[in-house]
Amino acid sequence: MKYQNLVLILLVLITFSISCTNEEENITENPLNLADCELNQSSDPLISQVAICLNGADFALPNDTITYVSKFDATSSATDLEILWTIVSGHMEILSIETSIEDGLRKSIAIIQFNSDFSGGQINVKGIDNNTDEFATFTYPIKFRN
Repeated sequence: MKYQNLVLILLVLITFSISCTNEEENITENPLNLADCELNQSSDPLISQVAICLNGADFALPNDTITYVSKFDATSSATDLEILWTIVSGHMEILSIETSIEDGLRKSIAIIQFNSDFSGGQINVKGIDNNTDEFATFTYPIKFRN
């Protein structure tokens, strides 16, 4: 009886360790994911300081899931700024959007899923200052990767 219990416990432990190992191996970070972009702003105080950037892979395969990042700066405080993401063209969808404030700028990260029939398209970000109605927009083409 003790031998059967020992064998049963060993089988459960082996099964548990194998199942955990397989899950850890399947989690891979997409090298195309980005977490930052750089705003190009004028140092001239007479030029409006409204600026937006968008960064991420400019090519994708069907069924890829890629993270894109945008930052927006304008006259108002970052809490009064908003970033809107849209799919302009192409077979893809926005899975999620996370928004934060980083170094006084509004930052937005979007995870985009490229559908099985993806053959190219464009995404757009629009930054809006809700106090002044200032805005900036950026359209980003994404090509089908062969």
